[in-house]
Amino acid sequence: MSATLDRIDLKMLRLLQGNGRLSNAELAQLVGVSPATCHRRTQRLFEDGYVSHVRAAVAPQKVDRRALVMVGVVLDRSTPESFAEYEKAIAKLKFILD
Repeated sequence: MSATLDRIDLKMLRLLQGNGRLSNAELAQLVGVSPATCHRRTQRLFEDGYVSHVRAAVAPQKVDRRALVMVGVVLDRSTPESFAEYEKAIAKLKFILD
């Protein structure tokens, strides 16, 4: 993992967090670097684990849901097997989006 992030890296992360759909050209222009430099930096941010993935926020009403509820779950056992069993069980529920 890289030792430090400079001001350009931090600005890129803030912009991507606000809008993960920015094109490389748009992001490069916003942070003031060339598209090639921006691409290399973005790849490094992913490779070094600063960005783990990009997601879409689903509008609940568009998928016939009336509310978006975030629920935290505490399992009685913290083992890989118990986590896998839990994930398998909730994957069967049609009303769970993620």
